[in-house]
Amino acid sequence: MDPSREGATHETILSGLDDSALWILGNIQKHGPITITSLMEITQKPRTTLNRSIRELLDHGLIKQEGLETSTGGRPSAIFRINEDGFYTVGVELSHTNIHVLICDALLEPLWIADFAIMDKSTPDEVFSRLFEALESNLAEVVSDRRRLLGLGIGSVGPLDLERGVMLNASSFPNPGWRNLGLRSIFEDRFHVPVYIANGASAAAMCEYVHYVTSDVHNLIFLNVGVSVRCGVISGDTLLTGDGDREGAYGHLIIVPGGRPCYCGKHGCVEAYATAPAIVRAFKHEIRIGKASSLVGAKSLDKIQFADICDAARNNDGVAIEVLRDAATYMGLVMANIINVLNPQVIVLGGTVPDRFPDYFDWAVQTAQKMIYNSEQVKCQFTTPLMGHNTIAAGAAAMVLLSAMKVKSLW
Repeated sequence: MDPSREGATHETILSGLDDSALWILGNIQKHGPITITSLMEITQKPRTTLNRSIRELLDHGLIKQEGLETSTGGRPSAIFRINEDGFYTVGVELSHTNIHVLICDALLEPLWIADFAIMDKSTPDEVFSRLFEALESNLAEVVSDRRRLLGLGIGSVGPLDLERGVMLNASSFPNPGWRNLGLRSIFEDRFHVPVYIANGASAAAMCEYVHYVTSDVHNLIFLNVGVSVRCGVISGDTLLTGDGDREGAYGHLIIVPGGRPCYCGKHGCVEAYATAPAIVRAFKHEIRIGKASSLVGAKSLDKIQFADICDAARNNDGVAIEVLRDAATYMGLVMANIINVLNPQVIVLGGTVPDRFPDYFDWAVQTAQKMIYNSEQVKCQFTTPLMGHNTIAAGAAAMVLLSAMKVKSLW
């Protein structure tokens, strides 16, 4: 794993551990609850080395013994697991409209959740001032020993300069203060902890991967469909990042040559067909050419929003159902193409669109399954995000956890 470069120096509860103990801690995080015998099989370390590391981890309160393994004969073995109060992380999701923040325990379970709206005229100073005050207050309540706070992770909209920790000329922020924003330095200066940054879809993919890793999943795709299409890819237990970490590149796969215009200047991109803005534009087009909808008259055409179309579809409005199904079909085509090329074990489809209208997920999956090459041989699981609205922020917290344990690949 290669998240954004660590910045501020911060002595944590893990700082005094040698690499061997950190590696054992990472394996207990991944495979636990677990016995020393099982750790010997996984790590190929001698029992004496493991005993020494286990004692050190117990002394630091990072793990705890959880009973004894049931034995059919001989002396039962102690079972060890991560101590949920042993360390903590903070995860942040930064979108165009909202900042979602979690304080997580060592098992990545959220202990505090908050949202901070970004309005059209909001400046970073205004939003971060509210966020920092609330986060500081709750960290003081949740984390009694700040050495147990390992760091802070941010899953952000892009484009990003990961090396410098800067959000570059991000679109859809009316206030220019959000452009060329030094995210890492802003958070490090306030909290004096290491800050790690990834794009939001990559952070979400990390969250899903950490939860699936015990199921022997090594290849996973996370697709986030909202105002745009963003994608995080894990292949061979490695998070893939392209040139400039362009998570939005998948949104500009051409699915209809010469088709609808896209804001990128090209025609036929999936973002022009499958996203919330595309659905709104398609709905308005259908009304303008004379199709009847329950929304006509109830609301002026220029005021109709994506949520209105979803509500109308749930009330069996034919036009609303048609445009949502069409959008899902295009998304399914993209999913099938991704499967044909990357052969993932799991595809996670999340974001505002499938969250607001779950049939979108079902229709997209049905299309993908029909279009997969050699479908009898391909085994791909389709699912929605395991942590729902918390997925990106929890993935950012997971990034801190893996980095603090010096995990070079994801596991």
